[in-house]
Amino acid sequence: MKTRVKKLLYALLLVAVCGGCDGGFFDTEPTDRISVDKFWTQEKDGILVTNGCYPGLSVFKMFSFEGCSDNACTAQVWIDAGMIANGSFNSSQDWVKVTWKNAYANIRRTNDVITYIDEIPDMDDALKNRLKGEALVIRAFLYNLMTSLYGDVPFITKPITLIEDGKQPRESKSVIVDAILKDLDEAVNYLPIRYETNEDKGRITRGAALAVKARICLYNGMYKEARDAASQIMQAEYGYQLLPDYASIFDYNHEMNAEVILDDQYMPDLRMHDSFRTRGPRSAQGLSEYVPTRSLVDEYQVGDTRIVANFLLPGDENPYVGGIFKPGSG
Repeated sequence: MKTRVKKLLYALLLVAVCGGCDGGFFDTEPTDRISVDKFWTQEKDGILVTNGCYPGLSVFKMFSFEGCSDNACTAQVWIDAGMIANGSFNSSQDWVKVTWKNAYANIRRTNDVITYIDEIPDMDDALKNRLKGEALVIRAFLYNLMTSLYGDVPFITKPITLIEDGKQPRESKSVIVDAILKDLDEAVNYLPIRYETNEDKGRITRGAALAVKARICLYNGMYKEARDAASQIMQAEYGYQLLPDYASIFDYNHEMNAEVILDDQYMPDLRMHDSFRTRGPRSAQGLSEYVPTRSLVDEYQVGDTRIVANFLLPGDENPYVGGIFKPGSG
């Protein structure tokens, strides 16, 4: 009897507590993230999220894809590039799954910027538009790569819920291409030709937007449009020009030089890469994952000075271990 009375009292107490909460007891703020209605209130919010879009430029292993082409090969047939090159890959491969996942994660970030940036009060309209332009270019860059790899894909241009995420149909590649080219035309109007402060150097410019447009048009057989976009970038007001010494492009002292339109930037101890470890020759403790093919070398005209900067050929001096380079010696 006492047990039943206790249970009844506990039940009545729970009803009283929950009933006295006026519906707000269970309306708690998330502790692992900032909700949308609490964000987008100040200028630094817009800058912070736009900065978070930039890793989207490197979600694809662009250099590694050369190992799947006629330009390079890999002896490591068990890695993704080797399996794609020999036709033994399938949808369970990391490159297939991770590329899709990372691309849409970054597309979501760009959608947030494009959708919510205008909600920030007391923020300079020119800065709002510039950040929106940067996000539009990154989103166009990602959708170009997605349609190049997968063909028709879901075309998401606004923030969606997790439930909606699983219900997105594929859109035709041609529709997506037309839409992102219009986005790039909009971005061109928002972006500056260059940035005057060092802290903004490396951000997306008008020239970068035009370069992405030219590439998309070229990939999709729109040659006149590709030429027109590229011709704009070559105008003197943009300031791009070739360096006298091709090899110096890769020198640390020539970062952000006049040839650079848009690059993926790294910083010692903060954001680093392992390119030399994975692609350097074994004689220099590298893994030599990707090796250029003879057909790539033959694409250069005889006497092209870029050959010396890009390749070690039989009979060349080996700069890593000394002596004369021999094929197979690393």
